[in-house]
Amino acid sequence: MKTLSLLLLALFTCLLMPCCRGSGGPAQRVGYEMDRAAYKVGGGIARAGQSIQRAAR
Repeated sequence: MKTLSLLLLALFTCLLMPCCRGSGGPAQRVGYEMDRAAYKVGGGIARAGQSIQRAAR
């Protein structure tokens, strides 16, 4: 009986896991926003570098 209940619990958990794929927890959302901010800063630095190269010609 104990094995059967553990098996059913494991099966139930495996079926519910794909449903939990939302936007993640708070730490994951903060990490995502930090990645976006770093990407935007990198783009700005690249544009600034291109402007400096054009001005130096």
